[in-house]
Amino acid sequence: MTARIAPTPTVLADRGRPRKSVLVREQQLNGLLRVALKTIAIHGPSTSMDDIARAAGMSKPLIYTLCGSKSGFSAAMVDYVFGDMLSSIAGSTEEFPVRLAQAIDGIATAVAHNVDVYRFLVDRHTLANQPLFTTLAPLISKIFEVEKTPAEIGITPVLAMIFSGLECWILDENRVPQNIFVERMTNMLSTALA
Repeated sequence: MTARIAPTPTVLADRGRPRKSVLVREQQLNGLLRVALKTIAIHGPSTSMDDIARAAGMSKPLIYTLCGSKSGFSAAMVDYVFGDMLSSIAGSTEEFPVRLAQAIDGIATAVAHNVDVYRFLVDRHTLANQPLFTTLAPLISKIFEVEKTPAEIGITPVLAMIFSGLECWILDENRVPQNIFVERMTNMLSTALA
């Protein structure tokens, strides 16, 4: 997965360090995100940006240069964890309910394998400024557009429904198998969106 890179700040030609190529910055960001996933797996969702910077051997200013901000870092993490999977579903020619089920299953798998990363991302932002939703919304929109669902549908409430369902599923000690969860969520959302 190639995460988003924040735009490079304008630098005077005769001052400061030379700009790094986009490829070098992309490699740095992907390395940072790999380290961040491992660090969060070790320290849990309370992992700080200082912990991530230390584990990556980078300064926080360099992290923010690569990502633009703390929200930019979270958005890059979301894109890194979910982006490729949802992009491939968005490009699928399957019927809408199949694509929806694939998206829910992929999100559930990613969250189940990275619960601490999910908590790290969700706990740092309010719902209004939630990189988890704002980053995934365009991909989910593409999944819906192929079927031409009503244009007025708000993607954020749909994502909120998916992640609320996931939250309950993850917390349930006697949770149903993932395939049953996916089937139930797909049926509920298909009915709600019809």
